Amino acid sequence: MAAAGAFAAPWLLIRTSEVALPPPVSVGDSAQAWQLPPKPWPRFVDFPVAKWVGKPIREAQIAPWVDTSALPSDNNRWVIYRHSCEHCRDYLRQLHAATPVDPELVLIEILDDLPRAVDLMPDTPWKAELPKEVEWVFTPPWELILGGGVIKSATFRGPE
Repeated sequence: MAAAGAFAAPWLLIRTSEVALPPPVSVGDSAQAWQLPPKPWPRFVDFPVAKWVGKPIREAQIAPWVDTSALPSDNNRWVIYRHSCEHCRDYLRQLHAATPVDPELVLIEILDDLPRAVDLMPDTPWKAELPKEVEWVFTPPWELILGGGVIKSATFRGPE
């Protein structure tokens, strides 16, 4: 019982945060261009990726951290990966082998201070980065399938 309590204590005491979404930006309203949330940022941000299915991408917890309006979201595949993750490396290698150039793919990279493991990925013009100053509470890689701006599916692509 004590061991279970000691294991659970850090997760009970350390809060994750959900950042409030900025107000929607009107088309052509350059005065309200997207920007990252103001600092100070939370230390941890929870990404319950599987719970995003059925939501518009602009309403998912990733929206404050990535300019979702600048990325394609109609019949696209978004892959969220950590550059230091070996499972992410393996999955991106598989994607590259299947389609070396994929203009429909959006790559969202989680930055950190660890050595880069990802060495090969499909070529795509659509890329974004999540700030390394935040610890993202989820295990990548995740693949999102979007259609009409809505997340149709979210699949964990790491080892079972």
